[in-house]
Amino acid sequence: WEAERIRAKALVEAGEAWPTEAVIQVMSQANKMVNDRIPLLIEAMREEGLTDDQMKKLEEACDQFRNDVHEAYVEFPKSQSTPPHLANVAVGVEDE
Repeated sequence: WEAERIRAKALVEAGEAWPTEAVIQVMSQANKMVNDRIPLLIEAMREEGLTDDQMKKLEEACDQFRNDVHEAYVEFPKSQSTPPHLANVAVGVEDE
């Protein structure tokens, strides 16, 4: 266990406790799903008989949503972080 604690501490200190590639892959898939579904939503609403003005507002709202999601992926990591679970483990730190 001591070796694992040392490894965990080194990963936390290096900022590599998260498997970065796996996180990027999951977030990329989620973003792809959102971007794939938005045109389907717009088309479904068009088939419901929305007016041109309503369609324009819907498309603008969807574009803004895409921009918001993109900004969240790009900007939030610069100002916020979620520490890995290992950061909550007292690795190499004595209680008193």
